[in-house]
Amino acid sequence: MNPQEKPQAGALTPAHSGFTAKTYEDILFLGKPTIGGIICTWRSTAKDLAKRIKRLDRMSRLLYDKTATVIRKMAERFEHPKFPGIRLLENTTDKPVLLDPASLRRKPGTTTFNVCGWCKYALCDTFFNCPIAAICDIENTAGLTGDKRQFNATCFLRQAPKDKFDEIRDSLYRKLKALVEEKGEVDGKIKCLLLLKKSAEKKPAMPKYRPSNWFTRGNPVICFIGKCRDRLVPEDFIEATILETSDGRVTVYYNEHVHPGDYLEGYGAQYGESHPEVMHPLEFKYLLRNPEFAKLWLTQGDSTGQKKFDAEHFLKALNKEARIVARAN
Repeated sequence: MNPQEKPQAGALTPAHSGFTAKTYEDILFLGKPTIGGIICTWRSTAKDLAKRIKRLDRMSRLLYDKTATVIRKMAERFEHPKFPGIRLLENTTDKPVLLDPASLRRKPGTTTFNVCGWCKYALCDTFFNCPIAAICDIENTAGLTGDKRQFNATCFLRQAPKDKFDEIRDSLYRKLKALVEEKGEVDGKIKCLLLLKKSAEKKPAMPKYRPSNWFTRGNPVICFIGKCRDRLVPEDFIEATILETSDGRVTVYYNEHVHPGDYLEGYGAQYGESHPEVMHPLEFKYLLRNPEFAKLWLTQGDSTGQKKFDAEHFLKALNKEARIVARAN
């Protein structure tokens, strides 16, 4: 993407976010906290891309202008071991196990460019922490199909022709270039979203983008119980208090006896922290006053993927509650 070009609105929300946007106004409508959450997601993506770029760049520099002769010279700094104590793993014919003490003590990286086991650039299968077979990370990163080699296989680069080195270098360069371009696009999205965030309204974060400390012990909350089986109260929404939060879930204690079940003697339930059925009172009040936003809040993002979540039922109950509040005022 040209640095001077603004990204399309539809490209500003990550594919897994569940949101669809056609215009920048759609993004603004999400509100400041949700835009901030989306920015955090893109920053995480950018950080991951930066790590991959650094790794590819380091590998490209490693092989720059190298030949098999140079690789063999580099390998002299590392151990080229012998394997006197090899036997086959029980019930197999192709998985040797190392028995000699030197192999059992050997550390990763000590056989680089000599044999595949313990090579710095080997992705190894292990047995009791000893390599069995390995895939060359250089080939793998370049996107080339490499054979899985046994731990005692000689490094293929020691005898590789110039064409093989050229193939690997060209592939690494293409991948590196593509990653740099992708990161540039992500950086452009972050910049655009930061500008949009400045002019966005502060409103409840979408459930998916609630802060990690959004719910804490002792918080008063409003719970949607419209789908509660055999509920003992007519209301769809009921006040409760958070007893604890753990592993992305909140345990609440209802202010009334809600169900005939055994859990907290019918006074309690558990909800996911990113589930819309449990809300801070301020969230609930905002949704009552802003039905269009409430519809978006309930029908986009994580809510749509929740099993047994009925957004239509929730919206009807919310509209009913809004009318009751309006009449009372």
